[in-house]
Amino acid sequence: MSPGLPRRPQLTAAPVLLTLALHGCTTPVRLNAAALSSRSVSEETAEAEENAGVVHPAARSVWIAPIEDRRTDTTLGNVAGRPFALGEVGQWLDHELATITSPVFVLMKVPDSGAKTNLTVRPRLLKTYLSSAGTSKMAVVVIEVRFVSPAAVVHARVYRGQHVSMNWSSSEGEVMNALRDAAAACRTQIRQDIEILLLQTEPPT
Repeated sequence: MSPGLPRRPQLTAAPVLLTLALHGCTTPVRLNAAALSSRSVSEETAEAEENAGVVHPAARSVWIAPIEDRRTDTTLGNVAGRPFALGEVGQWLDHELATITSPVFVLMKVPDSGAKTNLTVRPRLLKTYLSSAGTSKMAVVVIEVRFVSPAAVVHARVYRGQHVSMNWSSSEGEVMNALRDAAAACRTQIRQDIEILLLQTEPPT
């Protein structure tokens, strides 16, 4: 009896599907800075900012410089294994800081040598990241700020904004909401310290 021909190996789509699946898990979902900046704030934040937005006639002038990106890790991280990325982090946070309102001060659009700025704010981004554990997700924004008075007195402080909530589906929408809320926490702390510093100093004459 003659030996039969060797059986050809069965070809399946499993390796291809596995490769595609792994590629899908490792390719970051790119978030859009314009979309991050477009959402209206929560009712609680809106009420607080509305109250803070009644500007006093004697309000001081403040200039916030463009944020300087000092991150050593520019990735955002992942939520439940789904990675995210944001290329325009500075653009997004500049917009967030530009929305600060207060009865104590008004923000200048650009520094004007002819105007008397009561305080210059120089922010530096140290960290922005996402993470998850179990059924929860977390977004963190860490900003260092140098407050410079007209007399060149410098006060420096680091602010950490954090948001923790249930992770429903690792969707772009819920991740962007978490990042917005973390940035808003930093924004509120920075506004409060600007007010304190301005109230402690005399306006330039």
